[in-house]
Amino acid sequence: MKNQLRQSILILTFAIIGCGNNAKAQTIAAGFAHSIKVCTDGTVQATGSNDYGALGNGTNTNSNVPVQTNNLTNIIAVGAGYQHSVALKNDGTVWCFGQNNFGQLGIGNNTNSNVPIMVNGLVGITAISTGRDFTLALKNDGTVWAWGYDGYGQLGTGNIPIPNISQSNIPVQVIGLTGVKAIAAGFFHSIALKNDGTLWTWGKNQFGQLGNGNNNDSSIPILISSLTGITSIAGGSNNTLVLKSDGTVWNCGLGTDGQLGNALNNNSNVPVQVSALTNIISIGRGGFHNLAVKSDGTAWAWGSNQSGQLGNGTYTNSNVPVQVSGLAGIIEVAGEQYHSLALKNDGTIWAWGTGTTGALGLGLNTGTNIPLLMEGCAGITSPSACINWDLMGSTAVTSTIGNVGGQPENISPGTAAPLISVYLPYSGGQRLWTGTTGWVAGPLDINRYIEFNAAPLPGNNFTVTNVSFNYGDNPLSTDFNIINFQAYYSTDNWNTSTILNSSALIYLNTTMSAFNASLNATVSSGSTFSLRIFPFAIQNGIAMTPTFAIHNHVSICGTTSTLALNIKDIKKEGNGFRIYPNPASNLMHVQYDNITNKPVISIYNMMGQNLLNIQAESTDSVIDVSSLTNGIYFVQLIDPQNNIIENMKIVIQ
Repeated sequence: MKNQLRQSILILTFAIIGCGNNAKAQTIAAGFAHSIKVCTDGTVQATGSNDYGALGNGTNTNSNVPVQTNNLTNIIAVGAGYQHSVALKNDGTVWCFGQNNFGQLGIGNNTNSNVPIMVNGLVGITAISTGRDFTLALKNDGTVWAWGYDGYGQLGTGNIPIPNISQSNIPVQVIGLTGVKAIAAGFFHSIALKNDGTLWTWGKNQFGQLGNGNNNDSSIPILISSLTGITSIAGGSNNTLVLKSDGTVWNCGLGTDGQLGNALNNNSNVPVQVSALTNIISIGRGGFHNLAVKSDGTAWAWGSNQSGQLGNGTYTNSNVPVQVSGLAGIIEVAGEQYHSLALKNDGTIWAWGTGTTGALGLGLNTGTNIPLLMEGCAGITSPSACINWDLMGSTAVTSTIGNVGGQPENISPGTAAPLISVYLPYSGGQRLWTGTTGWVAGPLDINRYIEFNAAPLPGNNFTVTNVSFNYGDNPLSTDFNIINFQAYYSTDNWNTSTILNSSALIYLNTTMSAFNASLNATVSSGSTFSLRIFPFAIQNGIAMTPTFAIHNHVSICGTTSTLALNIKDIKKEGNGFRIYPNPASNLMHVQYDNITNKPVISIYNMMGQNLLNIQAESTDSVIDVSSLTNGIYFVQLIDPQNNIIENMKIVIQ
């Protein structure tokens, strides 16, 4: 399992991961006419064409909304082929469903299945990838296995292929390949990236998609020596797509629709650089188009656009990258022949292109040339989230619910009440004393307030929907002081504020009243919701006797929505960053050649919550991950200037 990089938990040409209803999307995959996603709870949903059972829900009925795939749990990766689907469990087993005319399910026969079936005899798998009618799998020993259609040698067995005939319905080992860390599949060709950084291809080469300078098919892996510094690979239908550590993208193969992205419409049997595309952090294949994500979270596409699959609001092909309309915060992209998908860092999935089979999951069978939100995908929202202050003798927070935290009550005396102070509990509340010389009547003083601050825990948004507290005057006094108050809140450190009660309310003598306000104010991770109560006297020119303003049972409540990791401004430096084993169980090695800047190794879950922070002291840091539950995580390297210099997905199992 050594040296399995980020790509070892991603998928293929066709895929990358995601999820539904009350669960956030983890990863996504696009097939010829269907889409599939993994939920944060490890279950799978799919939408679109189901003629052969590729949705895996026990029927052969198409669906234009995501439906639950039967009997799949603990899934960490999915792939989607022409009419079949593949899922990888965290125990290293592979499950297939859908069309099986060429044995692409790998179950020892050629019978279609509309429910997932485990591929027999295949264990220790760390990555999967699906071609048109074949499947690839990467084992934890660095070997590659394949099954399904072999008409162009894409299984890599060295046998002489016969188009429309050659096939294997059980996994066979790709010959001559070891030390592989990532795999990808095109329509009829295969790609592998080794630990030593070398790129290998095999299968169909009609358009030069193998990138070796000729157009001859090959049933054995061929070294492509012209590229170095490769961090990620993807297989377009007739393309090989490569991401380098400098953030540039390279491509070879078919180019007649502009899918090479080099401002030409010609084929190329050697890799060419995609034009004007820099700072790329993720790539994804389409059928006759390709996709990429920039470090600023924008998505880009190029190639065929006959169904709007470029997502730029037109149906015009483009031989240079164009920005996908209206998308930000994107972390992964996937596509197939006529549609595209994008996964945002809030867990939502956006889809565009043809929708005739329901592959977009919009509840419709119509297409779109701009991204629309797929049904059944949303960020995780907690139940209620509350911070409470009872204020019975203490200014401290007394309870919290959900992913939020609060600060002790803060009292600012203001310019007109220098003797203000806080007393011990008196008749059930904390009170604000206005001083022995009385409180000079006058308007609200912006420097005199009682303040309560609440904030989401890191990796969360906090939407405040309710503020409540009790208030009153000194219950033992008979002077009938009249003191008003108004309550305001701010979400930007009081650069701006919003009033909660449009007219001032009065502290009535001997009476405790309840204040309750509904609102809708969202603060993001790192920001604070601040409530201030401003007491003031309204008797014009009359000096008032000592007055107590009583408050208790203050609550700030709402909901929190967890965030996926924000991977903006990632700088790829190509400094030997690697993680092994991946998947990991107990100990995990994080290697980074350049530690002169002493980066911090940070681990986040898929909701963006920071779980571990470790200072890298050597080129090989060993981290104990036994405390982490099974699932998918991000590992970041962060330099002293707080730049994210490396980012990788890992699996804990």
